[in-house]
Amino acid sequence: MYDEAVYDQTEVVNYGSTAHHDQEEPLMQTPAPAPAGYTSLNDLKSPDSKRPLLKFLAAGFLVSAVVLAVFFVASGTLGRWFGAAACAGGPSVCDLETVVNSFCPDKIPCTISDDCGAMKECYDSVTKKIGVECKPGECFCEENTCGMSVDGKVMSLGGIKIGPEGGKKLAWPLSWDTKVEKVQLWETEIGDEGSVAIANAVANHPSVKFLNLAGNGMTDEACKEMGEAIAKNTRIVDLNLSDNSITNDGAQPLADGLKQNNSMRIFNLWKNKIGEQGALYLADAFKYNLDLRKLFLTDNAIDSGGLGSEALTTASDSRDNLEITFEGND
Repeated sequence: MYDEAVYDQTEVVNYGSTAHHDQEEPLMQTPAPAPAGYTSLNDLKSPDSKRPLLKFLAAGFLVSAVVLAVFFVASGTLGRWFGAAACAGGPSVCDLETVVNSFCPDKIPCTISDDCGAMKECYDSVTKKIGVECKPGECFCEENTCGMSVDGKVMSLGGIKIGPEGGKKLAWPLSWDTKVEKVQLWETEIGDEGSVAIANAVANHPSVKFLNLAGNGMTDEACKEMGEAIAKNTRIVDLNLSDNSITNDGAQPLADGLKQNNSMRIFNLWKNKIGEQGALYLADAFKYNLDLRKLFLTDNAIDSGGLGSEALTTASDSRDNLEITFEGND
């Protein structure tokens, strides 16, 4: 038996009769609204019911994209990716090893150390170790071991006169190379221009831990960028700026960078022109920097009885793991 409340009597009218063929088809009954507190089937099928979830997912994706973009920009990763991809000059401009090798003189081959003369050793080009006896073509005199190490972690151009333009040429591929950890550029005559270029290259570098720019005629002009590099680089452990021409004015941005650095352990400023005020700048940095272990300031212009030297002594005495040397000053 059918329930009279549900049974549609229009089916009886239309059944077996042709009298109503010309009449319009009966309209379907409108379903009764769902009781309060319940959701109807039509509501579940509505596109509007999906919008809150879509909006939530879109907002999450947007926040993630912004966070990643900020991270890549801050770390310099984005710049290295796009910089390397945009380099259209080929290996002679874009590849660090190729650029480094372009500055290296012809190597002097050797089989034993006696072939190299006084104070030089025969150097194995494969293992990068000093060899006692080597096969022909495998070893070269130590003085001419300029280039990249086999594993790509050490870049050696120390003593090679590449000049300011060479420093700028080297900085570009160095900035996006992700293997090199040790950069040897002592006595390369890169001056302020080259030093600024190298400082900018290592500021956000992901792997450089050791940087040697000793004896390059660097002055206060390059110290602003170098100080910024110290502040930004979170991996550098050892920075050598000895035997340059840095004065009090250059010591200030270096000290400011040191205040924000927590990775560097050795800072070599031996044989510069830093005086009492510069010593005060550097001593003040140790109120913020608790990670540096050694600061070399020997052969500067710091008076052994002045305020600067007293401040350095106080800073050194305040920590058991900090060594500051400034003996032999004028």
